[in-house]
Amino acid sequence: MGYRIDAELTRWGWHPVGGGEVVCKIAAGAVDRSVSSHNPIDVVSRGPLQRIAGRAVTANLPAHIPQRMVDRVRAPLGDLGVPVDVQTHRVIAACPGAGIFLVAEYKELPVSFSAYGRLGKPSESVADEAVAAFRTHHASEAAVELHLADQLLFPMALATGASLFTVARPTGHLMTNAWTIDQFKIAHISIEQGIPCRVRIEPHGSR
Repeated sequence: MGYRIDAELTRWGWHPVGGGEVVCKIAAGAVDRSVSSHNPIDVVSRGPLQRIAGRAVTANLPAHIPQRMVDRVRAPLGDLGVPVDVQTHRVIAACPGAGIFLVAEYKELPVSFSAYGRLGKPSESVADEAVAAFRTHHASEAAVELHLADQLLFPMALATGASLFTVARPTGHLMTNAWTIDQFKIAHISIEQGIPCRVRIEPHGSR
C-alpha cells in the first residue's frame, strides 16, 4: 500500500507479568516516491505455499520445552511438500513464558500463526494449536488469516480507492471494526459470505 513501517521487538514479555516492548516507526511518505502512500490493494489470492518458517520461544524455562514444540510441529507438516524450518529460541524475560510462531510463506504473501503456553499446558498442545490454525487457513484458500483481517480495515479505509481481500470467515473483531469505521463515515465495508469470505473496503472519498 506504500506505507513505510519498521518494527523492532526490544524486550520479550509474557503473561502475567508482562514487561515486553515493541518499537514501531511509521513514516508518512511512501517507500516508492513515484506512487501514493495510500494505494488500494487486492489480496484475494495467496499463490502456492513455498515454505514454513518459525520459532519456538521460551523464557526462563528448560531447553527441552522449545525443542518439544519444534519436534511436534515438524511431523504433521511433512506432507506439504515444502521446507519446514522451525528453530528453538530461548530468551530472558520478567517471568516464564512459552510460545510458538509460524510463518507460512505463500508466493503472494506471508501469513502468520501463533499459540502460547501456560502452566499445566503441555508443549505438544501448544504446537498442535498453531498447526491447527495453519491447517484451517490453508484449507480455506483465503489470502488473509483471521487475526490480520480486522487490522487491515483501517489502512484500507484511508486508501485512494477500493481494496479487496479474502479471509476464511468474518470474526467478531472484523465485524466490530467494520461497524466502527462505518460510524465515522470513513469507508463503506461490505462482507460477502462464502468460502472464502470476500471483504471490500471502499473509502468514501474515492467514490
